[in-house]
Amino acid sequence: MSASRPSTRSVSAAPRCGSGGCSAGLVKRDKGWQRVFQPLVTTPVEVVKMMHSPVLMPTADVELSPFIVDQEQRRHLESAPELGGGSLADIDEPAIPRMLLGRLTRLAAFARDAAAAAGFKATRLVPADRGPDE
Repeated sequence: MSASRPSTRSVSAAPRCGSGGCSAGLVKRDKGWQRVFQPLVTTPVEVVKMMHSPVLMPTADVELSPFIVDQEQRRHLESAPELGGGSLADIDEPAIPRMLLGRLTRLAAFARDAAAAAGFKATRLVPADRGPDE
């Protein structure tokens, strides 16, 4: 919680998974493998109370996952983060419609590059309209 603004809380939010923001993969657990979504791009935000409802307000530029350790790759990705070029501004759902996602070629390339830089093998770009196990 911010001491100067007690009505806000600072957190970090991942953009929509499937929008250059997440990678899905498998993690070894005690009882076998579990599929997970891993945020690769986040945006620092504050939770601000507006008219009795909480609203997320960005507080800084997007940040890359700490899994992206190669500094040259980080600089390349940070120099031109791709978040949909305004195409996602009017979408209120957490998942990008499949038809739109298929047309966002720069976003798909950025997502694949970010996943590869983080050490994940990206085989396809899908909307986060289901849980990682579905």
